[in-house]
Amino acid sequence: MSIRVTILTLLVLYLSGRAWSRNWFFALCGMIILMAFLEHKDMPRAIGGIKGLNLWNLLYINVVFAWLIQRSSEGLVWDLPGNITRAIVLFWLVIVVSAGRLLANPTSFYDASFGVSLVDNLVNPLKVFTPCLLFYEGCREKDGEEHVIYVE
Repeated sequence: MSIRVTILTLLVLYLSGRAWSRNWFFALCGMIILMAFLEHKDMPRAIGGIKGLNLWNLLYINVVFAWLIQRSSEGLVWDLPGNITRAIVLFWLVIVVSAGRLLANPTSFYDASFGVSLVDNLVNPLKVFTPCLLFYEGCREKDGEEHVIYVE
């Protein structure tokens, strides 16, 4: 294991610990910065030979579950504006229908296996979209008021 991978592993462990210590937003910011390193040749693509189990995915799982547990323990409810919620639902409907169409009737233009198609066209869009919702949640004040900056 190279020094870079060791440092990356320690960083992921640190950010995961921060996520569970009721500071999931800090870990989310670190996770977004780590996205820049996902495609680097030294970034481990598999842990224990399991494809898709990498350090970024482990951090992602820790941040999302820490957020969910903190949210439920504080008794927070879903308060995203209705129009945005409907747009997100329609977006996901398009993603699910198009992925289902590809999986049901693959063409000669896309010759990947079923598993690769499922991950690339259904799981990864969810995985990349979820941090956006977490940022919305994390950028608001504790009392539910949104941050508003007025520039004169």
